[in-house]
Parts: sequence; structure tokens; C-alpha cells
Amino acid sequence: MIYIINGLIFVKIFKRITVIAIFSLCLFPIANKATFTYKSCLVLDAEH
Repeated sequence: MIYIINGLIFVKIFKRITVIAIFSLCLFPIANKATFTYKSCLVLDAEH
């Protein structure tokens, strides 16, 4: 019985980690692009 409960907890944690990992992978390029765009805007502002 204890093994089953431990297994379920492990599965829950594993699923959460997987979701966070996928979410991070999807979000990272977007955040990267946003940062890049923001820096480009700052550079353009500085030039004008």
C-alpha cells in the first residue's frame, strides 16, 4: 500500500515537472524574442 501511495506521489511530481519543463521550453523562446525586441527598441531609441 505504501508503495502505491509513493508511486502516485512520484507520478504527480513527475507530471508537474514535465508540465513545467514543456511550459518553460515554449515560453523561453518567446521571452528571448521579447528581450531581443526590447533591446533593439532601446538601441533604436538611443540612435535617434
